[in-house]
Amino acid sequence: MDDENVERREYPEEDELSDEQVELVDAAFIESLGGLLSINAIDKHALRATAWGTPSSVFKSNVASYPNLSDEVAAPIRELQECADSPLSLLFYFLPKSLWVCITEETNRYRKQNIDRRAKRMRANQLRSHRTITPDTLHQIRRRLRTEKCMIRVKICTYWVS
Repeated sequence: MDDENVERREYPEEDELSDEQVELVDAAFIESLGGLLSINAIDKHALRATAWGTPSSVFKSNVASYPNLSDEVAAPIRELQECADSPLSLLFYFLPKSLWVCITEETNRYRKQNIDRRAKRMRANQLRSHRTITPDTLHQIRRRLRTEKCMIRVKICTYWVS
């Protein structure tokens, strides 16, 4: 059966409702909840009163209608089981590597763009702390920040774990 040629099942007790009748039923239901569908405006007592009841018919599963459906219990693959202890490992497992390459490139670009701003902030903190050691010059701080290694994909994991 394809999705475009769906055969409608007919039930003997089913009454065909016109569009106007469906709209009236919808309006009556909304009115029974207080007149609005906003979660804050719904009458909670009326909503509780419309609790689910027993099904109007009995549903039977037709196992033969799905011949290729497996009876085996589903389990994750070994590779995924090894990652299961760490949420971070699971994150790295499911997200595409191309995304992590992009993240590291953007992280490194952002770091390089902000070296001067970071150096000024670090220098201000050193001067504010009134340490007995002579504070580094702005040039020394910039040079030290530029020599820091760029973030690579492998180190992202250790960066977030620590």
